[in-house]
Amino acid sequence: MIVSQLTGGLGNQLFQYATGYAAAARAQDSFEIDVRHYDVVDPNFPSRPFALGHLAITAPRISSFTAKRIGLSKRLRLMPGRFDILVDQAEGFDPRVPAITDNTYLIGCWQSELFFADHRSRLLDEFAFRTAPDEKNAELLAAIKAQPSVCVHFRRTDYLGPSTTLRACPPDYYDRALSAMEESVPGVRYFVFTDDPEWVSRNARLPDNSTLVSHNVGSADIEDFRLMSNCRHFITANSSFSWWAAWLADHRDKQVIAPAVWYESGHGSEGDLVPQQWRRM
Repeated sequence: MIVSQLTGGLGNQLFQYATGYAAAARAQDSFEIDVRHYDVVDPNFPSRPFALGHLAITAPRISSFTAKRIGLSKRLRLMPGRFDILVDQAEGFDPRVPAITDNTYLIGCWQSELFFADHRSRLLDEFAFRTAPDEKNAELLAAIKAQPSVCVHFRRTDYLGPSTTLRACPPDYYDRALSAMEESVPGVRYFVFTDDPEWVSRNARLPDNSTLVSHNVGSADIEDFRLMSNCRHFITANSSFSWWAAWLADHRDKQVIAPAVWYESGHGSEGDLVPQQWRRM
């Protein structure tokens, strides 16, 4: 059995699930997810909600029997058990992952498509939406699908604090990316998504043919993710949220522009984080 520990927001959960799912498929082994992190309440470290329940994932949650076999305490501390514990070293692609055979518990972010790109078609099915959008989002979804749409993502709120190694992309990144997109894909329509719509509406230099999507901010951000992943082209932020929207978009001609600098002070895994076919600037 392969088990992935899920932590963080939607983007992190997708990386963790995809890596474990692909590892289990290669090993022809079963796959479960450990979501007990989301049951722990710590006011000093508020947790994001488990988000993959909105998607058509097939992996069951870890059973108490499996947790006992692994040696996991109720406080999520690891104890000596019968499973190998594989921790992401955050240094890019880890050759230990494709070598997994059985009884492995995965901890970490695993932020590279190199861990799971060979199972893309199956993951597209796993990450399909279980439910239909509401009326307002359905109208936007139809508009996005009907034209050469570009998803533009701004990530800000949780990048503004002193403790994060991530910083919001500067305005000149978006200026250059928008100019490049205009040159390579004429006649596009921009759909702008963000966790800080007020700031974007006041400060971002957006083309006239732009629609700022602001009604899904907060608990409905999974609906933003649905809309984003149905766009044809992408200008991502340094965010796993827009990374996954771009990766899941199933258009052969899609153009993806991503930041050249992801982390504020460098990061060992950054070289493998962005797919080679995407354009970085």
